[in-house]
Amino acid sequence: MSLQRGDVLLRLALCAVTAVAVWAISAGWAPAFTFRRDYVPPRDVCARIAFERVDPDQTQRDRDRAFEQEPYVYRQDPKDLDLQRAALVLLLNEIEATENLADLKPDTWRQFLPPDDPNRPQPIDLEKTADEYKQFRSALVALGGPDKRNAALDRVFAPLRLNGLLDKLPDQHGAERNRREIWVYPAGSIKDQSKVLISDVLLGDGSRVKNLIREQLGNSAAADRTAVWLLQRLRTSLTLDELESRNRQDAAARAVEERTVEYSPGALLAPAGKPIAPETLELLRLEYEQFVRQLPFARCVE
Repeated sequence: MSLQRGDVLLRLALCAVTAVAVWAISAGWAPAFTFRRDYVPPRDVCARIAFERVDPDQTQRDRDRAFEQEPYVYRQDPKDLDLQRAALVLLLNEIEATENLADLKPDTWRQFLPPDDPNRPQPIDLEKTADEYKQFRSALVALGGPDKRNAALDRVFAPLRLNGLLDKLPDQHGAERNRREIWVYPAGSIKDQSKVLISDVLLGDGSRVKNLIREQLGNSAAADRTAVWLLQRLRTSLTLDELESRNRQDAAARAVEERTVEYSPGALLAPAGKPIAPETLELLRLEYEQFVRQLPFARCVE
């Protein structure tokens, strides 16, 4: 009589549905996983399906490489370059306004001469330098006046102000680090970062700066003397931002996706006659889980 009551039938139905759900969720329908640690399989165990596993070692190696190869970040402060340009303009104005070397302040002309050996300073040959001064001044005048000359100087200083200068690479640029590029941002504007070749900021022997000056002032005494003056005064204007560099390097490492190893059907997972090691057991369980997941009933449950 009790089986005919609706509430009893409802409870029985709920119990049946629960039992089926637990059976399905626990994969009670799936074949058992029969392997265990140190078990010695009597025959080779091969993959039944294609599957893949995460390779943590390769993933870490690739993330370390991405970290090391992410360029360092530098802050560029053009203040000293602006001061040098202003000083140069004043000196060139003075030279253009002074026709004869004898009327020029001695210290002004000396600044445009190649530096002496500090241990063996050389006296100035007035006759020779008077002729050199005349060539220098004539080349300056030929540039077309102060406005055109200063515009050419602006073009000389523009890439130096934008990208900055380094006397040498800091010690942080080890053999494994990126020695080809850096990130540069103007002081006070850390979000405005641009990638710059290290070869474009290293002072080195000064040839890059000399070529830049010749491009704007021509292959003349004006360019040569200006290069002499400027190269004696250029200094590092870039400062390594270690915190921002680390942020970029960490982000580059995180961006590397997990590396995987692919196994095709029939791939050997555990050789016959050899005890199953923990890493092999993990591989067998991974293959088992993916095999069960692709069985028809598993797809229905999902």
